[in-house]
Amino acid sequence: MPSPSKLIDQELVWEKTRDDKVKWFVLRQGAEEWVRVRLVRSWGTLAEARAASAAWTFKRSGVFHPHVTVRREGQEENLALFTPSWTGKGYLDFADGRILRWQATRSFGREWAWITGDQEILMRFQGSPGKCRTRFESAIRSEKDAALLAALGHYLIQLITNDMAAMAAAAGAASAAS
Repeated sequence: MPSPSKLIDQELVWEKTRDDKVKWFVLRQGAEEWVRVRLVRSWGTLAEARAASAAWTFKRSGVFHPHVTVRREGQEENLALFTPSWTGKGYLDFADGRILRWQATRSFGREWAWITGDQEILMRFQGSPGKCRTRFESAIRSEKDAALLAALGHYLIQLITNDMAAMAAAAGAASAAS
């Protein structure tokens, strides 16, 4: 797995792959895999993510007060908790006290980013899950959970895309019924 400092100012593209009939989204630097993430069920909210020496699960819960739990695989305690607003942006609170912001950095949600409390952008995400590009900024050099943030960012893009598709289908059904 490449170190985050080797990824600075690079833009990597997520690729869709299938391993044993399981669809993964994989982020590679050249031929070297850096991180992978997948939804356990196509329209579910439970996801698995893996990097060279770590594995996590992400799970969205709640309707009126939604949140995403981030856990090390096989553990019950939260490593972090993401709390979104109704616009999709939100805050990632780590158990160690660190807080990062997830925010759209271009209009209409065309680009999202992880941003530190000092307003430094760690990484940017552009595109839909199947065509998502991730760009690593210089502030990523000091981030110890860079692979986790890449996987969680892609997961959030998947949720946003699935939510928009569901809303469009509901609106279409409502207009067809009237």
